[in-house]
Amino acid sequence: MILKFTSMSLALKLSQGALAFLSLSLQSRALSNNDFIILSVIGNAILVSVFLDLGVGVQFIQNHFKSVNGANGNEDETVLRFLRAHLVVFFNVSILQSVLVSVYCLFFLFRLSTEIDPILLLVVFLTTLVFSFSGLLSRSLTARGYIVQTLWYQLIGVLFQVSILYGVYLLELHLTFFIASLAIPNLIVSLLAIRLLRKLSKNHLSDNVRLERTAPTLNASIQALQFLQFTNSTIPLLIFSTNSPLILTSQVLIYWRIFTSVAAVMSTMNSLEWRESAVSGSDFSQILKLSRLYILKKLSTSLFLSAAVLIGIVILWSHLSSQQLIFDLITNLLWLFLVPSQVYQWHNYFKLLAVHEYLDLIIATAVQLFTTVLGLYFIADDISWRLPVSCVLGLLISGAYLNSRTILTLKEARIHNA
Repeated sequence: MILKFTSMSLALKLSQGALAFLSLSLQSRALSNNDFIILSVIGNAILVSVFLDLGVGVQFIQNHFKSVNGANGNEDETVLRFLRAHLVVFFNVSILQSVLVSVYCLFFLFRLSTEIDPILLLVVFLTTLVFSFSGLLSRSLTARGYIVQTLWYQLIGVLFQVSILYGVYLLELHLTFFIASLAIPNLIVSLLAIRLLRKLSKNHLSDNVRLERTAPTLNASIQALQFLQFTNSTIPLLIFSTNSPLILTSQVLIYWRIFTSVAAVMSTMNSLEWRESAVSGSDFSQILKLSRLYILKKLSTSLFLSAAVLIGIVILWSHLSSQQLIFDLITNLLWLFLVPSQVYQWHNYFKLLAVHEYLDLIIATAVQLFTTVLGLYFIADDISWRLPVSCVLGLLISGAYLNSRTILTLKEARIHNA
């Protein structure tokens, strides 16, 4: 069950981080501080709109795990059939996500006292629609456990995005073009994922593939969990960006976007852990078994990636962006802990997700949100490390709760199996 970090996956993660850094530098050079803040906050809402899919994406993966658990069928054909059965639901959910993100965008612009641009709202709606639908389609890679392929496809998608952004930058186009580019990576990944699955299913045709017609289902617990996750990923940023000086907000959002991108890259390993736990057929003791060595490897890897990115910021940012970073050493070091804290929380989160302990996940996410918001309101508005400290504190307390619940569930499983 313990996974190894390969040199290939690490190289792909570093490459993605470098391209994300280049993309961010182009955006900061091309846009004013105000437009850059709008892009960052609205872009963040689009990226975390995955938490507004009513649990359909998670349930899609869980259903696939259940269908192949202990079976020796053609998994690629199985997941393609699941995709076909879910297309209409995926599209309807994507429309709902687009409406909700557009409402969030409208509220943010109102709070920022910025003129409401109907074209901008339309672009946000369409971008979220493409991003969401493509993201749901790409869940097939997670269901199959194709993590290295996922990293490759993400790298290709980001490369396309950076190429287009460079053209937008040279042509000095409007903010809306930068927002529209956010959908490109997901679109590329989904197209390549379907192409891969079709190719592999043809190469491994089997007449023994038998599937029950599983209708898409909604799980109230997953919906509540994902709503909390979306709130937790957007409200703190909204509070900070609308209550801090413009220059400080712009500076902080640069760091926020860089290190949340690094965290997103690290999350691919959790997808494979989730799959291995769910389809292994093991009892709770095996699923929830913790490896101190493994978590230390993940934490050290995340810290290494964060440090590499931070060094890149310090050395290259002045050459790639017109904005000058003025943060002190302490602030820089505090941002280093964001990704390891996220990795620590996710390590415990996906253990409990694999055994459907949704109540514990809901409580942990609510605790994280409360702690983060509390920190934002108690720390002075003009302090540059206000956001990272609040977020890290929320992640650590939430992760500690999840860790305690994981250990308790493990003990209960051992008693049950005795």
